[in-house]
Amino acid sequence: MRPMSLMCGMALLAVVLAMPAGPAAAAVPTLAVNIDNTGAGAASGPDVMIGWRFSTANPISVSELGFWDDQANGLGEPHQIGIWTTAGSGTSADALLSATVLAGTASSFHPGTFFRMAIFTPVTLPAGDYVIGALLPGNQIDSFKRTTDVTGFVAAPAITYLERRFIGGTSGFSRPDSTDTGLGQFGPNFGFAVVPEPSSVALAAFALAGFTARGLHRRKPSR
Repeated sequence: MRPMSLMCGMALLAVVLAMPAGPAAAAVPTLAVNIDNTGAGAASGPDVMIGWRFSTANPISVSELGFWDDQANGLGEPHQIGIWTTAGSGTSADALLSATVLAGTASSFHPGTFFRMAIFTPVTLPAGDYVIGALLPGNQIDSFKRTTDVTGFVAAPAITYLERRFIGGTSGFSRPDSTDTGLGQFGPNFGFAVVPEPSSVALAAFALAGFTARGLHRRKPSR
């Protein structure tokens, strides 16, 4: 094999190994947090934002935003949901991503949960500090859970739950910036995947390609 062909082959192998798996290998997104689906729930509105602050140490790819359907019988109204950084003014225009979970049963459940999800093209969030919030546009329509209502709480390993967030009526769709202790407000949730680091096999292939190139460069041509 010619030296240039060998180098190109090794580089191509490294690129292929580093590519993400195709659609057939796609996995169900990980739910950021989960709670027991039974028990008491709070309600509020109109035009109240509820949510929570979280951090992630690694980049994540978010492909779902959702809202809790406490009785699994359909939502009484649509809910606009967004994710913001903790910096800046937190207006609707500042949301890094947003989607609307539809009323009734039009939005499907995340498998095995009571969270109805709006699904969209994945958006990558760098490691950092974020706030998720959902709008309750009506008055006392759809329930959510907070503090003593919350049982069976668990956060995904990549997600660190930090604090409750909310903002009072007439706020419209904006980042919930008021804080409180305890668990809540759930409500809003999201599905994600951790963005993988470059494959160690691919890195080894790149290293081998470089090693081969150096060896060929040092080899003297035969006479």
